[in-house]
Amino acid sequence: MPRERWLKTAYAYLYIRDFDAARRAFEQAIAEDPDNPETYFHASVTALRNGEIAYAEEAAAKAAELAPDNSLYVAHLGAVRAEVLVLKAEKALGEGLILESKQLLEDALTADPLCERAYELQQALEQSG
Repeated sequence: MPRERWLKTAYAYLYIRDFDAARRAFEQAIAEDPDNPETYFHASVTALRNGEIAYAEEAAAKAAELAPDNSLYVAHLGAVRAEVLVLKAEKALGEGLILESKQLLEDALTADPLCERAYELQQALEQSG
């Protein structure tokens, strides 16, 4: 099936909120046209919604690599990387590693200055002492 058909299939699955099926359709579209950054971008967004952070980061990085001048793809990669760093910060905090957690949050905000979760966690850390 051509790439466009797989994309339409993926969008249909997104419409009915079947993110797993949508991701599989995006992967098929990528297989049909592995040099198209748009497909990687949509696959990344879908994976992120589905909690598949590692795949979301991988697909976002590929989209940004293929289209480094596309500010949307580059910003999305920053947002995904910030999400990864926030998750690491939460884990570090749970292990009592406060300084490490603070550094990870700083890194998250560097990757995505609009990352609300990083700001919220950073503020909670500052208020707790």
